[in-house]
Amino acid sequence: MRLMPPSSPYSRQPPCCTSFSGGGGMGDYSPADRLLHRWALSSQGVRRLSLDIERALMKPDDEPNRSVCVTGLARAGTTALMRGLYGSGDFASLTYTDMPFVLAPNLWGRLSRFNQRNRHRRQRAHGDGVEVDFDSPEAFEEVFWQLELGDYRGVPAALTPQTVSPAAVGSFRTYQQLVCQRHGATRYLAKNNNQVLRLASLAPQTPETTYLVVFRDPLEQAFSLLNQHRRFANADPFTRQYMQWLGHFEFGATHRPMQLSDPSVNEAHEALANPDSVNYWLGQWVNVYTYLHELSRQNLGNIWLVAYEGLCDDPHTWPLVCDLVGIPPSKSAFRRGKGGSGEPPQDTRLLEHARSLYASLSARSVGRLSV
Repeated sequence: MRLMPPSSPYSRQPPCCTSFSGGGGMGDYSPADRLLHRWALSSQGVRRLSLDIERALMKPDDEPNRSVCVTGLARAGTTALMRGLYGSGDFASLTYTDMPFVLAPNLWGRLSRFNQRNRHRRQRAHGDGVEVDFDSPEAFEEVFWQLELGDYRGVPAALTPQTVSPAAVGSFRTYQQLVCQRHGATRYLAKNNNQVLRLASLAPQTPETTYLVVFRDPLEQAFSLLNQHRRFANADPFTRQYMQWLGHFEFGATHRPMQLSDPSVNEAHEALANPDSVNYWLGQWVNVYTYLHELSRQNLGNIWLVAYEGLCDDPHTWPLVCDLVGIPPSKSAFRRGKGGSGEPPQDTRLLEHARSLYASLSARSVGRLSV
């Protein structure tokens, strides 16, 4: 029995390396490749079955494991921070080897290990210089949350805060143990931008988890979001489905805005309905980080703000983050990225609002507060 088609991307390179090459299409995927992904990811029934089989085979517990979650609005530097933490060797995280059966990583690892031959690093589809291979950690955790909380089909266009039940928290801890078993570590690490949707509900129930909320200069981040939105705006139908299966709505053809703060936060500003405008993304920045700023002020004890500029420019910030999550300090490899640039936003009030909020976030960030 052939477990994977001969032309599968798992025998060539990680799927997301080329997912959007050539103007936003998964052109390297054969019909068999697409069928495999569709079967594994599109059906909630198959997702549930794969997780149930995995649990039955591996018999994980649901004990807390001092996990770390990196989150924030997309293009904040969350990937860079996750990779910096992952480099310590102390964490297990989902990687490209676990696709597309990310809910059964141990079973899939056994079935597919002979097919994963090519481990050459390739630049990811974002065009931002970040290279990935089969062993690179990636943001696949949202597949689990779509199984537990719903997969966003038939819900309003905007993404709003979610409530996590104690039962779902227990299931999540079990899933973390499965990933740890698969990758041979005792602590779980994930990057999940959508975790901001459930942070207010999840953080108080998981005191063992450290949540690192990354933010970045608002104008640079807004331009970076705008550039990525344009880059992925013309994705083909299969690519759109693929991103929806993974819960990626940050930008591009599958974009859905996050509505976390009171809508009145942005009502006074113009041009917030057009995602082809930097004002729109600046409005998203204000909306999301207003919510996260207020959440950080509740002093839950496990939510920490991290300024990406601090990681790049302040020699004390990265060692403090390492100390905070309990790993040995290492040499900082954070560099300011390309970000984005263009015509300044027409709405100067919105920009002033964003810069004021950035200053408030910075004042409460790791490196400015005592750990």
